[in-house]
Amino acid sequence: EPKPESVSGMIDWLNLRQKAVDDALRDTPHHGVRVFHYTEVNLVQKAIAGRAAVCSSVLPRTNVDLVSYSGYDSLDLARGFPEMRTRLKAALDYIAAKLPHKELDWNAPRVFIGEYGFPIRRVHTPEAQEEASREVIRAGLEWECPFILYWQMYDNEMEEGGEKTSGFWMIDNRGVVQPVYHLHRRCIARGREWCSLFRRAHFRPPTHAEYCRAALQWLDESGEASHKE
Repeated sequence: EPKPESVSGMIDWLNLRQKAVDDALRDTPHHGVRVFHYTEVNLVQKAIAGRAAVCSSVLPRTNVDLVSYSGYDSLDLARGFPEMRTRLKAALDYIAAKLPHKELDWNAPRVFIGEYGFPIRRVHTPEAQEEASREVIRAGLEWECPFILYWQMYDNEMEEGGEKTSGFWMIDNRGVVQPVYHLHRRCIARGREWCSLFRRAHFRPPTHAEYCRAALQWLDESGEASHKE
């Protein structure tokens, strides 16, 4: 449990870091590029339960641009997929409610899923890993997250020798591409194709909300196809 001086110190640190970004943008001539500053939260369920955490005790007293949610504390597979999605979206709602309002050149919610994943040691099969990941993507799209970032391309929890591994991966420790890789590859490919067709039909890019609604339509198709590759 953090001491009050630790909470106060982190508030000051984040606000000073935001000021540094803002000052640099103000003082540096630039065009065609945008820079944003975010902080990460990862103990949101703890904060929802009324205990001190970054989300509950620090975030409301900052002026950060965006918030990344490392969402593992909401990914309880034992609850079943519908309840897991509900729990994840409720956590995103909670974060958004704690984030002070800020005028920003940003066309989407200011909270995103900055990390999620399901190691093979937990879900046991590549197919289960892909299915659970698809449900997180579904929840993120329903909530209109600007980013839903998967952990990770290759496993980062492997003992020396490479035999004992957690299995946080899209490509396993033998170089075999996994179904969860194909899920993301197909979703991205369909997204690019759909955006191109949308621009031709409407003479403008889609809004973020339009993209999320469309992506939900091809999500299951991408998941079914990934099992066949």
